[in-house]
Amino acid sequence: TEKLSRRLSNHAYHSLQVLVYGELFDNHGLEANIVNSFIHQARVYGKVDIPNSGLGKHHPILLSDILMAIIATAFSEEKLHRVLLAFPKHPVTEISLARMLQKMNPMLKIDFKKKKNRARGFSIPEGVYFFPDYPVEEKLHTIDISKNTATPDLSIKNMLVPSQKRGTPRFFIGMLSLFLLL
Repeated sequence: TEKLSRRLSNHAYHSLQVLVYGELFDNHGLEANIVNSFIHQARVYGKVDIPNSGLGKHHPILLSDILMAIIATAFSEEKLHRVLLAFPKHPVTEISLARMLQKMNPMLKIDFKKKKNRARGFSIPEGVYFFPDYPVEEKLHTIDISKNTATPDLSIKNMLVPSQKRGTPRFFIGMLSLFLLL
């Protein structure tokens, strides 16, 4: 939200470095988001259901790149007093994400489905981009979208509505503890 963006930009802790990251994706689908949902659908069903018109904007980033950004920030001698943004500078639409996956597997079908999920309005704080030119398509090619039914169900209908509270993932707590320890 805009209020949170202002608070992150003007925090009172001088030795604290704020890092904001986008929607995480990887081979294991640790987080329920649209990118992991598309990957899951491509693996299990061989098709991707794009919600509504497919023009929703997203900022996907590979999990290993976030870990690299956290470690690089923690061990950097130069401390930025601005928010560090670890996601692509330009958002990617849902239809673009589906098309990138279809380039990996030309037999992948793409369909549009009417969904009642309301679009999330993101307010991006002013800051410095860690990855000024993040190659989303190149990073998606590191993901294996071959048939696999052992992944968790991350379909769009099972994703949480933004107004619902979600528990903090163990991974985030662990990385935050490591960051604070360093």
